[in-house]
Amino acid sequence: MAPVYRPDTDHRAVYLPVGEWIDYWTGDKLKGGRYILAECPLETMPIYMKAGAIVPEGPLLHHADEQADETVTFHIYGAEACEGSKVDYSLYEDDGISFDYQDQAYSRLNVSLTGKGDTLELSYTYAHKQYEANRNLLVFRLHHLVFNVSGVEGLNVLNPDQLQEGMEGWLLDEQSGDLIIQSFDRPAGANWVITAAD
Repeated sequence: MAPVYRPDTDHRAVYLPVGEWIDYWTGDKLKGGRYILAECPLETMPIYMKAGAIVPEGPLLHHADEQADETVTFHIYGAEACEGSKVDYSLYEDDGISFDYQDQAYSRLNVSLTGKGDTLELSYTYAHKQYEANRNLLVFRLHHLVFNVSGVEGLNVLNPDQLQEGMEGWLLDEQSGDLIIQSFDRPAGANWVITAAD
């Protein structure tokens, strides 16, 4: 993020570290290792996501022990279906209120994306599961894909209503172009192959 600290300013210099970056608002891709002049009107804070980043998002909780559906959405930016591309992420969870984690009462969920030329393999597994989150679903939202999706092996295509109802499957969001994969949260994990269109 690149907040603006001076009044009447609608641009600011932002340094992007080496790598490829994606403008959160527009989807524009930018090369890193340099300064850019970022447009920053008052209503829009400049935010840049590293290509390949996985960012988890959970529900808004007012306190640590609030009982709520703990569905996690993994936002994945700029995924590629090319040989050699690989991204891994680990999500650590515990009850947030006790010291039970010291007795191994926590979970660690690993998410992995591996490019294989014309496919992208997405999987999740539990490396440790001694804490049970209050959820039925995991959601994977792939933003600004570098390829066109033709299908997801092993899952049915959903319409927006089915997605809202909590069904398992996949959907290409017509407005954003994002691929959304919705899965039941299985202790054994799951694995899907996303195929690229010709």
